[in-house]
Amino acid sequence: MWSVADAQADKIIQHLKADGVLPATPPGRSETAVASTVASTAAANIPVPDTDAGMAEAALREVFKLALGPTGTRVKLAALATIMKFTRLKPIDVLKLATGTTAEAVLDELAASE
Repeated sequence: MWSVADAQADKIIQHLKADGVLPATPPGRSETAVASTVASTAAANIPVPDTDAGMAEAALREVFKLALGPTGTRVKLAALATIMKFTRLKPIDVLKLATGTTAEAVLDELAASE
């Protein structure tokens, strides 16, 4: 489940960059070139962005993973509130980003499942 949430979070971050909500990665610099690596344990290295915009993007990516991953309702609501505050998106726009659909389609899906 976390791998699916991770892939969806990456897709959403790219969509936010394309829409201009987040700044695009400068040409000639890859995502990994922007970050230095900190060795946290012998098994894993964590990339730490060098810029404030990079750190904000990394934090937002983690919040999207919490919202989309196998977490409880309180964690999901807190994550969605953080996303709306940071991006200043309306709740319906967050729904479109998370599900790739409209509110009407979600309601139709819920009605069909009953």
